[in-house]
Amino acid sequence: MSIGRVVLTTALAALLVTACKSKLPAIVSLTGPASSPTGFTLDFHVTGEDPNGRDLSYEADWGDTSSLVWTASYPSGKQVTLQHIFNDTGLFRVRAKARSGPGVESAWSDSIRVHIWVESPTKPVVSLTPRNLGALLRLTWHPLPQADSYRVTVDDSAIMTTDTTQDVESPARLISVCAYYATTKGEESYVDCTPAVSVITVNANSDPDPMDPCAFGFTMNGTCPIYSLDEQNRPHLDFVVDDISSSWVGLVNAGDYGWPQNHKVNRLMDAGTLYFDTFDFAAGSGYTTQLNIAANGVYALWLSDSAHWTPNDHFCKTKVILIEQPSGTYYRVTLKVAYQKVGGIRWLKTN
Repeated sequence: MSIGRVVLTTALAALLVTACKSKLPAIVSLTGPASSPTGFTLDFHVTGEDPNGRDLSYEADWGDTSSLVWTASYPSGKQVTLQHIFNDTGLFRVRAKARSGPGVESAWSDSIRVHIWVESPTKPVVSLTPRNLGALLRLTWHPLPQADSYRVTVDDSAIMTTDTTQDVESPARLISVCAYYATTKGEESYVDCTPAVSVITVNANSDPDPMDPCAFGFTMNGTCPIYSLDEQNRPHLDFVVDDISSSWVGLVNAGDYGWPQNHKVNRLMDAGTLYFDTFDFAAGSGYTTQLNIAANGVYALWLSDSAHWTPNDHFCKTKVILIEQPSGTYYRVTLKVAYQKVGGIRWLKTN
């Protein structure tokens, strides 16, 4: 072969390669989000063009450890959405290329940068269910996106769990639940089981002034108003301070008086202690609807509309601070009372 023919053949080959390269598809557009929390499905939009109008498939390099996979074919010039989920944090460079057939591929597009970060888990919505006749409290919440564990704190003790149910078996004042994603902590949801404490002074039922208060009741937010025995007050009464005899001062269930406006079956029992704060758990039996009280005594109160425990019942405790006879004919009683706002549980932890 002559030298001239070799030169001609080489030049022709180079021309053919250049011609083929000019017919390769090209990526003309790649767009997507600049940042996102982990775990979300992200949309990236890519458009390619083929000089011969052939259909194109696409491959994306996500910049992480994901496998590279070609898509189905789409018409040249059509914008195509590619989706991806980043499970790791960091800065990733995403790029794409197109092909119109085996080995007929575009170059990689310019990359776009995506910052992936951890979103703090949301606040759990905690539901409360008293169980075992109010001896324990079950906490439940729905699984949260972006959460891989939960921390349950009971007063000063905390546990980590992957469950969405937790039983608290001992009296507590404050419980919280929060979600974690790795080391990122979400907002805490609080359950306040601290009883509401009040100090009240009431006269006994033999007080000669019928307008003087000789009874008390509890509101749902824990306050403890005192009342006279007026007919309009009777639906609100829980207990009446009564001196049935000159030597007997007691607390009597308001429903025991036979008023048509009040059918409560509230009960009480002696706690067997003189210490208000150390008595933190009401018993489940042994109650009566009328009980003699003494100075410095501590008593459990069970507020109920039925003869059996229900989750709507509330438990309280009271300490008799002072019993006095201002005129020598009737008694005046000062009580420290604590009302458990969470229905059904027998916890009375005030310290």
